[in-house]
Amino acid sequence: MDQLKGYYWTIFEVFLALLIGSITTNVIIRQLYELNDVQFSGNISVIWFSVSFMIYGLESLIRLLIWKNSEQLKKRISGYFFWSVFFISIIIVLIPIFKGEIPY
Repeated sequence: MDQLKGYYWTIFEVFLALLIGSITTNVIIRQLYELNDVQFSGNISVIWFSVSFMIYGLESLIRLLIWKNSEQLKKRISGYFFWSVFFISIIIVLIPIFKGEIPY
């Protein structure tokens, strides 16, 4: 039963990260891109998903610092896939600032 509860909590975390990522993309990232003369148009869902995964990753790291004995969080963070997607999502958000446009 505890494992099932953990899965439900993870699904809740993902949906919460997607919601917060959407708000962050439309409020903060839009302002950041406009300050750097990047037109905020095109496939914004790529940016939204990247911001959402960054939030999910940061939330996982913060929770691991608080609850150090959580095996589920340790397994999540110890995976290469987690870290590679986390760093790729950071790069996806930064590419339009360096390129001057959203290439997606």
